[in-house]
This record gives sequence, C-alpha cells and structure tokens, in this order.
Amino acid sequence: MEKLQQKSAEEIHSPHLTGRKRAAFSLILLLLVVIIFEGGARLGFVVMGTSLREEKQQFRFWQDVRTDYADNASKLTTHPYLPYINHPRAWPESDEWGIRVYQADDVGASAEEAFTIFAIGGSTTAGPYPQMLYNYLSRNLPEENIRVVNGGIQAWTTAESLINLGLRGLEYDPDMIVIYHAYNDVFPSCAAPFQADYSHWRQPLPTFESVIFDDLPEFFDQSAFFVAIRSLLIGQQRRPRFVLQATTVNLPDFENCTFNGRETFRRNIISMIGIAQAHHIDVMLLTQAHRIQDDTVVREVRHVGEARAHNDIIREIATEYDVTFIDFDEIVNPSRAEFIPNDSVHLSREGYAMLARVIGDQIIADYFSAE
Repeated sequence: MEKLQQKSAEEIHSPHLTGRKRAAFSLILLLLVVIIFEGGARLGFVVMGTSLREEKQQFRFWQDVRTDYADNASKLTTHPYLPYINHPRAWPESDEWGIRVYQADDVGASAEEAFTIFAIGGSTTAGPYPQMLYNYLSRNLPEENIRVVNGGIQAWTTAESLINLGLRGLEYDPDMIVIYHAYNDVFPSCAAPFQADYSHWRQPLPTFESVIFDDLPEFFDQSAFFVAIRSLLIGQQRRPRFVLQATTVNLPDFENCTFNGRETFRRNIISMIGIAQAHHIDVMLLTQAHRIQDDTVVREVRHVGEARAHNDIIREIATEYDVTFIDFDEIVNPSRAEFIPNDSVHLSREGYAMLARVIGDQIIADYFSAE
C-alpha cells in the first residue's frame, strides 16, 4: 500500500506531467489572448463604422492589380497610354490585349473575312451585350462569318474610348463601330477646375511595391485582427476599393457643380466618327438608357439629367454626320423600371438582351437583308 501511494505521489510530481499541464495552460492562455484581440478588432471595426468586408475588398483589389494571376479578380492592369485596361487573362475569351472577341471557331473563314463589329463604351458595354449581340447575329445569320469585339471597359469615358479606338480598335479591322456612351462623361464634367483632356479628374491606375501581405493566403482574411494590423501597416497607400475611386484625383460635387463637359463630349464622339470614316468604317450611335431611382437624391437627379443632355448631343451628331442611329433611351422608356432596376444606368439581363436585339436587327436590315 505504501509503495502504491509513493508511486502516485511520484506521478503527481512528475516533470512530464507538470510539463503537459504547463503546455495546456499556455495553450489556453494563448487562445484567450487571440479571442481578446480578435474580439477587440471586430469591436473596433464596429466603433469606427468600418466594414470588415470592405477592408478585405480594398486589399484584394490592389493585390489583384499587382499580380499576374489568371484569376485576377479586379480584371485590370496598367497601360502606358490609357489609365487602365482589362487584364489579358481576365476572361477565357480575352486576347493578348485583354479584349474579348466573339467569333465561331468553325466558320471556315479568317478574322479578316468576318463582318466585324467593335463595341465602344464603359461598363454597360463591358457587360454582356456584345456577346449577346454575337449570339443573336449568329443565330439569325447562320451562314455569315460574324465577329463582335468588346471594346468596353468599366468607368471609361469617351476620352479613353477615343484613344482605345485609335491605338487598338483599328487593329481589329472593324466594318462597324457601335458607340454607347453618355453617363460616365458626367463625372469629369462636374469635377473642377475642368480641363478638356479630363486630366483634372483622371489619373492612371496606381501601382505599388509588393508587401509581405500580398503573398499570404486569403485564409488569414478571416481574422479581423489580421486585417486591422495589415490596414494599419499599409496605411493610406491602397485606400480605394474600386477602379473609379482608384483612378479619380478630383471628386465631383454633384450638388453644387457646374457642368462643363458637353462640348468635350461632343468633340470626342465626333473624333471617333472621324477616325472611323477615315478608315472606311461605318458608325452606329445609340442614346444611352438611364433611370432616376430616387428623385429626392440631388446627386442622382443631376447626374442623370446631364447624361440625358449628352444623349441630346448624340441625337444632334447622328443627324449632322448622317450615321446609323438608334434612340435606345426612348425604346426602353415604357419599361424603364424593368430594364434598369438597380441603379441609374446598368441594365438588367433582359435590358441587355433588348440592346443586343435592336442593334442586331439594325445590322441585319442594313447589311444582310435581301434586296
């Protein structure tokens, strides 16, 4: 019995057991520290009125701009003559310039023999309508070699589209350009002091040196404490979360500004027409569809109102230069709420399908109808 008690006492005072207890205590203490810091960081985000999700988006946006990954979430990269372009590997159908080209692989004809449409615009063109246009034309013209090139990029104005057409769009040897612009040019029009080249408003997409956080897996983003420390160390260097914020140097004050960009908008549209006609390329102009979601929001009312003034300029130019014209803003008018449901300018999928259809019908009537 004494031997058993002595053995039990030895086990209790065993260095091995003491070490295990210490390790367990240290682990519990570490876990408590992590919980305290993590909880404090999450509380800090709440108190500061900062969204943890937005902080994550902000960092990943800039990480994707920096990287050359195929899954580049921002879908953007830099360019020497444009503020930014689409990343060459942003979509499966992107070419080496980051431009999406839609053409059947089995038509038995080269790109040079195709009827090529180069679509020009901002995010409303960068969206699904060019591919829908290609599908619509291919379905209705099965014997024709159709190619649609999506030359639109989010937040581009007519200034970027003008440069893009002259330096890159002509390389696709288009038979026709389709211009769908109005809304984005209101941003520089409202910013002051106005400059006709939009340099008072636009800057190139910034690039930054790599930091250690860039190469850590996204798993760490689950920790509010990690995100907070990363934000503190990076500071203001990568604050914008979206391309429009990242490439804007002078924010417009829509409630008080004077719009100064109408003549610049007119000049840029006419210049694109001039480039096209000099290269024997046909032109189609469209008014852009808009909707005021809340007429009590001054910013929205003024922005859409000026975009509609740009539409009036499109109408005037179409008449003056005798180019093909579709008044798409009027076409959607009976169902404006249905086709523009979420903001002032971006269409629903049904709206984009209608846009593709009216453009496609006009092309079929002008180029492929039996005489």
